[in-house]
Amino acid sequence: MRKSPRAGAFVALLALAFLIGASSPRAVSAATTVTVYESQHPVTLDGILQPGEWSDAPIVTDSTSGLTYAFKQNGTGLLFLMQWSESIACPTCFAGIELGHENNTAAMGSPATPTIMILASPSFKGNVDDFISTGEFTPTPVEQSGYATQTTCGLRYSGGVYTAECYRPFKLNNASPYDFNLTVGSTAELGFAVGVFTQPGDHLATDMSTYVLSITNQAYAPPSTTSSQSTGPTSSSVSNNSTTSNASSSASTIVSTTPTYAPTYAEELLVLAIGFSVLVLVALAKYEGS
Repeated sequence: MRKSPRAGAFVALLALAFLIGASSPRAVSAATTVTVYESQHPVTLDGILQPGEWSDAPIVTDSTSGLTYAFKQNGTGLLFLMQWSESIACPTCFAGIELGHENNTAAMGSPATPTIMILASPSFKGNVDDFISTGEFTPTPVEQSGYATQTTCGLRYSGGVYTAECYRPFKLNNASPYDFNLTVGSTAELGFAVGVFTQPGDHLATDMSTYVLSITNQAYAPPSTTSSQSTGPTSSSVSNNSTTSNASSSASTIVSTTPTYAPTYAEELLVLAIGFSVLVLVALAKYEGS
């Protein structure tokens, strides 16, 4: 039996839609910029949030990893805060950030474009270690290649929450050649991860196209007009003094961000193909009815 022109056109157009859909790359989101503002208040690297320590930086929770973070710079290096929840104190738990070059397209770097992971964990001497990542397998500690970890962190567990306060100098010393010479004006890909070392497949992490770190010398202007801030930039110092006192947390607002969605070219093409299919079917219906 001969197929009608309408049926043949419908099959062809349906095949076209499936073809476009199958060839469409995974939808990606426009990268969210994480701005690193100039520090107005000193930070003690002890894992205890002192009132006002981080009031000069936006405190944000990543919806994918569940990590709460803040960044600022004090002229000599990068300061960052990380908080994540654990039901009990866990020696093998970790959280961290990943820095990638802007030409990197892989989730955990690649041999051509390695990334640097900075992980805070009670399992590390000094609570932190830097890693080189060249793909989706276990990253390598920089010490294994004869280099030194550049980051210093204070880590504390209290009330079901780990808090890490970290400092990473702009001027590196015996760093991996894949490491980043960050400074004011620098940008880098940024990722977040939370997990447990004894459960390597069970962790939460963003990909490296979700965030971009951007370092500026501008001061942060909080959304609240009633917040008391210093009238101008001040010299910010960093200390690494451990203390056992219990301090109240900063009252900074914590917000959750979801990157803005951007349709891909293939998705736009698919919409056009479907629209064109509808027009053709309408025309065929009119033709057969005449």
